[in-house]
Amino acid sequence: MKTDKAAEHRTRADASFARLIGYTFVAAIVSVVCSLFYLGWNDVLTARSGILTGIAVFLSVMLGAGLMAVGFYSSNVGHDETATGRHRPQADGECDDERSGN
Repeated sequence: MKTDKAAEHRTRADASFARLIGYTFVAAIVSVVCSLFYLGWNDVLTARSGILTGIAVFLSVMLGAGLMAVGFYSSNVGHDETATGRHRPQADGECDDERSGN
Protein backbone atom coordinates (compact mmCIF):
# COMPACT_ATOMS: atom_id res chain seq x y z
CA MET A 1 0.00 0.00 0.00
CA LYS A 2 2.78 2.40 0.83
CA THR A 3 4.55 1.53 -2.42
CA ASP A 4 1.34 2.17 -4.38
CA LYS A 5 1.05 5.61 -2.82
CA ALA A 6 4.74 6.31 -3.48
CA ALA A 7 4.40 5.15 -7.09
CA GLU A 8 1.35 7.37 -7.58
CA HIS A 9 3.23 10.32 -6.06
CA ARG A 10 6.19 9.66 -8.34
CA THR A 11 3.91 9.40 -11.39
CA ARG A 12 2.38 12.80 -10.58
CA ALA A 13 5.86 14.27 -10.11
CA ASP A 14 6.96 12.82 -13.47
CA ALA A 15 3.92 14.31 -15.20
CA SER A 16 4.55 17.68 -13.55
CA PHE A 17 8.19 17.60 -14.66
CA ALA A 18 7.24 16.75 -18.24
CA ARG A 19 4.73 19.62 -18.24
CA LEU A 20 7.37 22.06 -16.93
CA ILE A 21 9.83 20.98 -19.61
CA GLY A 22 7.13 21.45 -22.25
CA TYR A 23 6.41 24.98 -20.99
CA THR A 24 10.14 25.66 -20.95
CA PHE A 25 10.47 24.53 -24.57
CA VAL A 26 7.63 26.82 -25.64
CA ALA A 27 9.14 29.73 -23.69
CA ALA A 28 12.53 29.10 -25.34
CA ILE A 29 11.00 29.12 -28.83
CA VAL A 30 9.07 32.32 -28.09
CA SER A 31 12.27 33.91 -26.73
CA VAL A 32 14.19 32.97 -29.88
CA VAL A 33 11.47 34.40 -32.12
CA CYS A 34 11.35 37.62 -30.09
CA SER A 35 15.12 38.05 -30.12
CA LEU A 36 15.32 37.45 -33.87
CA PHE A 37 12.45 39.86 -34.43
CA TYR A 38 14.26 42.50 -32.35
CA LEU A 39 17.50 42.04 -34.28
CA GLY A 40 15.65 42.18 -37.60
CA TRP A 41 13.72 45.27 -36.54
CA ASN A 42 17.00 47.09 -35.82
CA ASP A 43 18.60 45.98 -39.12
CA VAL A 44 21.48 44.13 -37.46
CA LEU A 45 20.34 40.61 -38.32
CA THR A 46 22.69 38.62 -40.51
CA ALA A 47 22.56 34.89 -41.15
CA ARG A 48 25.42 34.26 -38.76
CA SER A 49 24.10 36.48 -35.98
CA GLY A 50 20.64 35.00 -36.37
CA ILE A 51 21.83 31.41 -36.05
CA LEU A 52 24.15 32.13 -33.13
CA THR A 53 21.62 34.28 -31.31
CA GLY A 54 18.92 31.67 -31.77
CA ILE A 55 21.14 28.91 -30.40
CA ALA A 56 22.37 31.01 -27.49
CA VAL A 57 18.91 32.21 -26.45
CA PHE A 58 17.39 28.75 -26.76
CA LEU A 59 20.13 27.06 -24.74
CA SER A 60 20.11 29.78 -22.08
CA VAL A 61 16.37 29.55 -21.51
CA MET A 62 16.37 25.75 -21.54
CA LEU A 63 19.31 25.52 -19.15
CA GLY A 64 17.98 28.07 -16.67
CA ALA A 65 14.39 26.87 -16.60
CA GLY A 66 15.46 23.23 -16.86
CA LEU A 67 17.56 23.50 -13.72
CA MET A 68 14.62 25.08 -11.91
CA ALA A 69 12.38 22.24 -13.13
CA VAL A 70 14.85 19.67 -11.79
CA GLY A 71 14.76 21.44 -8.42
CA PHE A 72 10.96 21.29 -8.37
CA TYR A 73 11.05 17.64 -9.44
CA SER A 74 13.44 16.77 -6.63
CA SER A 75 11.16 18.48 -4.15
CA ASN A 76 8.01 16.83 -5.53
CA VAL A 77 9.46 13.31 -5.50
CA GLY A 78 10.62 13.67 -1.91
CA HIS A 79 14.39 13.60 -2.30
CA ASP A 80 14.70 16.83 -0.31
CA GLU A 81 12.87 15.44 2.72
CA THR A 82 14.92 12.26 2.66
CA ALA A 83 18.19 14.20 2.55
CA THR A 84 17.27 16.48 5.46
CA GLY A 85 15.61 13.79 7.58
CA ARG A 86 12.26 15.58 7.60
CA HIS A 87 10.29 12.66 6.19
CA ARG A 88 9.05 11.52 9.61
CA PRO A 89 6.03 13.27 11.11
CA GLN A 90 6.78 15.34 14.18
CA ALA A 91 4.81 15.33 17.41
CA ASP A 92 3.41 18.59 18.74
CA GLY A 93 6.14 20.74 20.25
CA GLU A 94 8.96 18.62 18.84
CA CYS A 95 11.70 20.70 17.26
CA ASP A 96 13.56 19.57 14.14
CA ASP A 97 16.62 21.69 14.91
CA GLU A 98 19.14 19.87 17.10
CA ARG A 99 20.84 23.14 18.09
CA SER A 100 17.74 24.41 19.90
CA GLY A 101 18.44 22.17 22.89
CA ASN A 102 14.96 20.58 22.96
